[in-house]
Amino acid sequence: MLGYNENMKPNKLDHLSPSSIAQFLRCAHQWKLERVDRIPRAGSMALVGGLAWHEVSAANFLQKIETGNDLSEHELRKLFEKYFQKKLDESRIYVPPGESLKDLVEEAHARLINLVSEYVEYAKNIMPIEGGIEKRLVIPGTDLYPDIICYIDLIDDQRNVRDLKTTKKEWGDSDVDMDIQLSAYGLAYRMHYGQDANGFSYDFLVASGKRTKHIVKRTSRTAKHFVAFLKRASFVWEAHKAGIYPPANKGWWCTEKYCSHWAHCEYIPK
Repeated sequence: MLGYNENMKPNKLDHLSPSSIAQFLRCAHQWKLERVDRIPRAGSMALVGGLAWHEVSAANFLQKIETGNDLSEHELRKLFEKYFQKKLDESRIYVPPGESLKDLVEEAHARLINLVSEYVEYAKNIMPIEGGIEKRLVIPGTDLYPDIICYIDLIDDQRNVRDLKTTKKEWGDSDVDMDIQLSAYGLAYRMHYGQDANGFSYDFLVASGKRTKHIVKRTSRTAKHFVAFLKRASFVWEAHKAGIYPPANKGWWCTEKYCSHWAHCEYIPK
């Protein structure tokens, strides 16, 4: 369990990101502890696995731009092993009470390496644009919010914005249609390229036990989504400037199993 460090100094924030805005809306108190007070939040094995697969996918598509071909299943498997261990070594893992790190690592590895064959099928019909992998785009700040920095997983040659996610179950259509991450990406794309993206998708690699599948959930974004996103960004920034950080009221994220700040949170009955 991670504890507080009294020597840590408050952090002066100078930008936001889609993920930080989403975190604030889930639990602003957790956001404050992590991003203002700089009290580290330990990651989960789901996060480690997702980061590893993002590295694998980026490596595959970078060489695909050069060669026109995807990596082989054997090469992808070796890459996953490499990046899974790398992210594991770099990460501080939150181990919920009653569980062991060894068991968490073994379960995640066994489940996520089974996604290699699904990734092969997913990637074979996708070609990224030059420079369209992990593309950094910025929504410039205004008086209402600071710069919002976006990292788009992939922009393909059909001008589609794509985001890869590894999960235990796919999202519902309404979750995809309303998610603010793609709204931020769509606005950043429009501002950078001077036109709208043709489409948006969450590309899910789903692994539950030994069962795996890949699913592409396509959606759209319009000006009304961009306006709604910027209103949320403004709300988050105004609340931060006012020092208002309400805790989560409910949700799976506000449980001892998923929040490494649980033991230290002043809003949890002890």
